[in-house]
Amino acid sequence: MNNRYGHYVLILVLVLGVALCTSAAVSPALAKKSGSGLNQISSETTDYPDDNPGAVEVHTTTAKKDILGDYHIKGEIKNIGEEAISYVRVTGHLYDSNNQTVGVTSCCYTDPTDIEPGHSATFDSFAEKDEISGKPESYRLSYDWD
Repeated sequence: MNNRYGHYVLILVLVLGVALCTSAAVSPALAKKSGSGLNQISSETTDYPDDNPGAVEVHTTTAKKDILGDYHIKGEIKNIGEEAISYVRVTGHLYDSNNQTVGVTSCCYTDPTDIEPGHSATFDSFAEKDEISGKPESYRLSYDWD
């Protein structure tokens, strides 16, 4: 009787193992295929006020299409400079698979709009589907503030 249960346990473990491996292997492909997530391209020095990338750092960023077809780039930005920055605006530049610009986010400011040194703020910069001329595959961020 014990030998029979041992076979069932072994079969169950094998089935679960195959299911987990298959799930892990398929999920990234489906995410890429669906176009919901975009790859981030590093910002350039000219993407910062006064060409100073040492003033801020971005801790988290996600970029994907919502159910309406609009693209949202969300994240958190930290002021690592020595002075407060005000009216911080994060702009996303959307590119297709040929690195051609297909859209630019038209808004938004961080919350809060003023960031003291050492503090962080969140952002949700988005482009509506009507503002996009192709299929975004990647994005780059640029920053502006007073």
